[in-house]
Amino acid sequence: ADIIDNTVMWCKLKKKGDLSLQFRTFQEAIKFYDKLLPEGQPEVFHNIGVIQMNLGQYERAIENFKKAFQMSSNLESLTEYLLALLVDKQYDLLFLELLKYSKLYEDPRLWYVFGLYYEENKDMDNSLDCYYKAICSEGCTIYELYERVVKILISKGQESKAYDAIMDLEEKN
Repeated sequence: ADIIDNTVMWCKLKKKGDLSLQFRTFQEAIKFYDKLLPEGQPEVFHNIGVIQMNLGQYERAIENFKKAFQMSSNLESLTEYLLALLVDKQYDLLFLELLKYSKLYEDPRLWYVFGLYYEENKDMDNSLDCYYKAICSEGCTIYELYERVVKILISKGQESKAYDAIMDLEEKN
C-alpha cells in the first residue's frame, strides 16, 4: 500500500508541476518538482531545466538537461542542453559536444544547433551548410531554419536563392 500511495503522490506532484510550468508560474513549478527529487524521472530534470532557462539560471539548466539526457538518451533533452550551452556562451564546450553527439545521432536538431553556433560566431557559410543539412534530414520539422536561411542569404545579396528557399518551404507545407 505504501508503494501505491507514494506512486499516487508522485504523480499528483508531477502533474501540479507540469501544470505550473504550462502556465509559466515557474517558482510554483519548482516547488512541486523539487519534492520529486533526487529520484526524479528524466522528464522532471528536463522540466526543471526549462524553468531554469526561463529564469536565466543557465548553468543549473545545463546540469539538469544533461542529467535528463544521460538518464534517458532523449534527443529533446540533448538539444536543450546544447542550446543552453549556446545561450550561456560556453562555445568551446558546445563545439566539442556537438562533434561528439553528431557522430552518434543523425538528427536535424543537432545540425540546427551547429548552425546557430556558427551563426553566433559570424561564420555564415558554415551556418548555411549546417542549416541545409538539417533541412535535408529526414523528418526535419524545424521551420525556423528556413527563416534563418532566408535572412542569411538576403544579407549576402543572394535574393534569388532566398526566394527559392521560401518556395521550397511553401511546397513542404
